[in-house]
Amino acid sequence: MPKITLSGIPKESMAAIAPRLVRSVAEILDCPQHWISLEWVPSAYFDASGETQHCPMMEIYWFQRPPEIMKATASAISDIFADEGYPHIIIQIMDTLRENYFDITKEAT
Repeated sequence: MPKITLSGIPKESMAAIAPRLVRSVAEILDCPQHWISLEWVPSAYFDASGETQHCPMMEIYWFQRPPEIMKATASAISDIFADEGYPHIIIQIMDTLRENYFDITKEAT
């Protein structure tokens, strides 16, 4: 945790951005990089006239953090995407309650 999902860019762009993105978020949150889960979701966007272009959209699920951490994270992410040719990104941060989060590993039987 956190879990980051991203849509609206090609998989190749995500592969190029991923290392810097994970490093930056881990640094801001002061957590190990392996705690961060990053998922690319293929997508197509539509409006009333049919398929259309859209900016990247990111969802971040994490345990509640202070507003200044949320702003710093969003700012760092937007800088990374701007550097890669995506000047506009929508970032939505959603708090997960600890009591609603389960990370379960069972031994094979």
